[in-house]
Amino acid sequence: MKNCDVAITTIVADRYSGRVSKKLGGDTQYSYKYSAEIPLTAEVARSLSIVQGRPKQLEWEKHPACTDQDSCNIYWLEFQDKNPTIRLNIFTDDNADYDGDVTTFDGGVNQFKIPLSSADKGKELVSILQSFATTCRQ
Repeated sequence: MKNCDVAITTIVADRYSGRVSKKLGGDTQYSYKYSAEIPLTAEVARSLSIVQGRPKQLEWEKHPACTDQDSCNIYWLEFQDKNPTIRLNIFTDDNADYDGDVTTFDGGVNQFKIPLSSADKGKELVSILQSFATTCRQ
């Protein structure tokens, strides 16, 4: 928490092994670091919801084989606002010929999701954030 804002950093790791085209690719892992500052207004607090779905790295058209696996369908806490008030930075090390992180996005958005360990833990977090939003903005 930073004043009445929520500061969150989360990392999604995309690890895979197998073939790339017809060549055996071996084990590979890329990471995507998401840092967000979210103004916890009453509107944002009311919009908090638990959703279930795939990480962007496992979109349907890229990885159809994992449809029935839990790793392809996880729980997320979704923050939303009418306006792009959520400040988001995305960094990745998924870059050919460069060793290190590169910024792939830096700007305002109106939606942001963080991965959860379970729907129940997400509900607990929603309750805490909604209570905090009520007392913080008074």
